[in-house]
Amino acid sequence: MAKKTKGQAENAEADGTQKEAANQDARGLGTVVIRNEFYRDGYRSLLRLAVLQGLVIIGLIGALFFIIQVNQPENRYFATTEDGRLIPMVSLSEPNLS
Repeated sequence: MAKKTKGQAENAEADGTQKEAANQDARGLGTVVIRNEFYRDGYRSLLRLAVLQGLVIIGLIGALFFIIQVNQPENRYFATTEDGRLIPMVSLSEPNLS
C-alpha cells in the first residue's frame, strides 16, 4: 500500500466534506422541489374545486330564476269595505245594472 502524504490526506478530506456538502445540498434541493410540487398540485386541485363550485352556484341561481318565472301566481283582486267585509265584484263582460 502506498502511504498518503499529509497534503494528499487533507485533499481527500476536503473532497469528502465537499461531497457531503453537495450531497446535503442535493437532498435539500430535492426537498424543496417536492414541497413546491405538493403545493402546486394542491393549488391546482383547489382551483378546479373553486371553478366547479362557481359553476354549481351559477346553475343554482339560474334554476332559481327559472322556477320563480314559471311559478308566478295569478293576481287575485277583491274589493272590501272599510270595515273589512268583502264586496262581490262584477266582471266587465257582465251587465252591472239590470
